[in-house]
Amino acid sequence: MQTKIALRAQLEARIKPDADVGYVAWCPALDVSSQGTSIRNALAALTEAVELFLEVCFENGTLDIVLRELGFTEAHKASEASFPDSEYTIEVPMELIADATNRRRSLEATG
Repeated sequence: MQTKIALRAQLEARIKPDADVGYVAWCPALDVSSQGTSIRNALAALTEAVELFLEVCFENGTLDIVLRELGFTEAHKASEASFPDSEYTIEVPMELIADATNRRRSLEATG
């Protein structure tokens, strides 16, 4: 049995001009950056880079470890006050599929 989970993250993005590439976009929360010839292109490239970063972490089974190393903690409800004001944000859509059969086998092997 598979369970499909759709996640949507809203993350701060910072932009700076760069003479060689146009603009560099950086997501401080995940320490991921990308570039583009315009602000719009840089933000789109950053969104894709963050999505790929999170997907690879999930596929490798290291998402929880990586997020904890970046300073994330469990929270039941995020507070707007805990996020700094920013001129830019990106929305990163992700779909994850959890295979309950493989998870059960994995738990049985370790338990």
